[in-house]
Amino acid sequence: MTMKTLLIIDTDTARCQWLRAGLESRGFFILGVADSVESAINNITRCHPNVVLVAPRVAKLSGISVTRTIMENYPVPIVLLTDQRNLSVSGEVSWSGATGSFVTPVPPEDSRHQEQMDGLAQKLILMSEVRVVKRRSSSSAGPHYASGRRHIAEQKMVRLSIVPTGSPNRPISHSAAKNTVPRKLSPPVPLNPKFPPSLIGITASTGGPVIIQRILATLPANYPIPIVVIQHLTKGFIDTLVKWLDNSLNLKVVEAHHGDVARPGFVYVVAGQMHAVLSAGLKIQLISRDTYPGHCPSGTVFLNSMAHMLGSQALGIVLTGMGNDGSEGLLSIRERGGLTYAQEESTCTMPSMPHEAIAIGAASYILSPENIGGQLYKFCMTKKP
Repeated sequence: MTMKTLLIIDTDTARCQWLRAGLESRGFFILGVADSVESAINNITRCHPNVVLVAPRVAKLSGISVTRTIMENYPVPIVLLTDQRNLSVSGEVSWSGATGSFVTPVPPEDSRHQEQMDGLAQKLILMSEVRVVKRRSSSSAGPHYASGRRHIAEQKMVRLSIVPTGSPNRPISHSAAKNTVPRKLSPPVPLNPKFPPSLIGITASTGGPVIIQRILATLPANYPIPIVVIQHLTKGFIDTLVKWLDNSLNLKVVEAHHGDVARPGFVYVVAGQMHAVLSAGLKIQLISRDTYPGHCPSGTVFLNSMAHMLGSQALGIVLTGMGNDGSEGLLSIRERGGLTYAQEESTCTMPSMPHEAIAIGAASYILSPENIGGQLYKFCMTKKP
């Protein structure tokens, strides 16, 4: 894995020193320390860091405000440090445009320092892979931007709506559908089926890790359904992803290996240089990338195998990403009576993958990440026959 470049934005000299030392020892190249928004933007435009670390306060400004200003001018992956005394900041973090947040590590004299610095380093590496977009200016976005909390609340009111594919409220555009062949599909199965599926398959690309974490964060350690994640990643990044997810979820997260039998309470991440297919007994098989052209690992390959093996007991999900991987596999699951979700495009870092799934009629339901997580949680209260 190549060395990551990092810019620190902070005015606390002592904290800057131990943050810099700790992160350099963990393989980061520190481009510098900025003590103002102006200095930060100048350094970002000049040096193009892989990721930026913003302190809870920078001079008289909150880290939230600093992050928002940067994302409105020169978007870059940002990890926002939060205050131990103020942990209820998820809405503000989302509003600011930060790709992630992390509670400020304790100073070096504290016995917890090294462990917390390890966690921060993992978070920075993971967030550096997230593609970002320019945030809409708060001064021109309308009155709902006056308050970060109010903005998030209003967004949830819109994004949590559940819209079956083909609803007149969400028509498929002619441009999206003109090259697709209409297929006869059964009506969407209920969002709350009497019995839970046997396996959940998730495929994602650009922006996927953060969304996967958000979706799975509320699921308990004893979740009754195994989950397999197909994530497009740069080579050498899977270890960091697995460790980060494992540390931030109640579920046990592991890299998928050939012959693994998917078990409840586990998330199996496939992100290497081989495709994955499902065989009898919920066994995960890894096969050569030469067997299927295109993305490797392929979401379509795995979802197709789920459709073949499980039929109506499969649940497939296509999340944010570039291209069309996963769409045909999702369609196979829907054609066999399984549940299929696509991430609502307005919530995606890159909406191409769910857009293609929606365009060919593969998605039974179009949901926000919060609503996908909510629907998955409901399976905790159902039992297999």
